[in-house]
Amino acid sequence: MPKAPLLAKLGPFLRHPLVIAVLAGAFSALLIPQITREWQDRQREQELKQSLLEEISTSSTTAVRHGISLVDGQLRAAGGETGEDTAEVYAALRNSWLIERADARSRILVYFPGLYDCWYSYERALSDYVSLAASSSDARARSLQKYVETDFANSYVNPNAPDGCASLNTLPKIVQSRFQQLKAVTGWTALTFPRDNPRFRDVYAILGEEMEIAMERIVNSIVKTPAEGFSHGIAHV
Repeated sequence: MPKAPLLAKLGPFLRHPLVIAVLAGAFSALLIPQITREWQDRQREQELKQSLLEEISTSSTTAVRHGISLVDGQLRAAGGETGEDTAEVYAALRNSWLIERADARSRILVYFPGLYDCWYSYERALSDYVSLAASSSDARARSLQKYVETDFANSYVNPNAPDGCASLNTLPKIVQSRFQQLKAVTGWTALTFPRDNPRFRDVYAILGEEMEIAMERIVNSIVKTPAEGFSHGIAHV
C-alpha cells in the first residue's frame, strides 16, 4: 500500500484549533509589526520628500526670480532693502542661495545618494546663473550653454559624464514643449553683453526659465526615488 503523503498526515494536526491559534498568533506577531513599520516609514518618507521638495523648489525659484529682478534693476523685487545698492543685494542673494543649497545637499546625500551628482551639478549651474546677474562671463555662459543644450543630461561640472537624474522626457509633454521653445530662442552670445543691455536681460530671463525646468527634473527624480533608511516593503527588508 503506498505511503500517505506528508501533507495528508499533517492535515489533522494543522486543523487542530490550538495549532491554528498558535500559527495565527505567530503570523500576526511577525506580519502586523512589519506592516505597521512600513506604513509609518511611508508616512515619514513622504514628509521628508515634501519638505525637501518644498525647499528645493522655493530656494531655486527665489534665486532665479531675484536674479532676473536684479538684472532689471528692481532691487526691492530682488530681495533688497531700502538704501541697499546693487552689490549689496547681489551679495545677499548669492549668500542665501549658497546656504540653502548646502542644506538641500546634505539631505540629498543622506537620503538620496544616487541623486547627489545630479543635485551638485544643478546647484553649481544655478550658482553661475546667479553670478551672471552681477557680471557677464564668457566662461559661465559657455558652461551653461552646454548644460542646457544637452537637456541637462550631462553633468555641469563634468560635461562628459551623465548627471544621474531622470531624463527630461519624464516631465509632462507641455514642459518638454516649452523647454524646446526656450532653447530655440536662447541667444547665448547676448549673455556676454553688458548687464544693462536689453538683449542680455531678455536672454537672462529665458535662461532663468530653463533653470526652473532643470529644477523640475530634479524634483521629479526625487519623487520617484525611494529614500534611504526607510522600509519599502517586506521584499526590501
